[in-house]
Amino acid sequence: MANRTHSVVKKLFKFAVIRDILDSSPYAFIPLPAEPGEKDRALEDAEIKLFWKGLNDADMEPLHRLGLKLLLVTAQRRSEVIKAEWQEFD
Repeated sequence: MANRTHSVVKKLFKFAVIRDILDSSPYAFIPLPAEPGEKDRALEDAEIKLFWKGLNDADMEPLHRLGLKLLLVTAQRRSEVIKAEWQEFD
């Protein structure tokens, strides 16, 4: 989260420089606060079953439940499913 925040703030200052709001970015040479790490955690079978069954009782819109199940069964990123077009589904 710290690295994401760093990235957003850096972009904000870059935008201000491009728009001539600032002469230079005070954030230009501030390093990342944490070492970038790989995300290698995967859900275990028991966690997947618990999540799937929990969706049936979740207090949410039915389409949201289906969307979460679609993410789970396709193993796609949320943004890829959201931006998918109908012709990509068979």
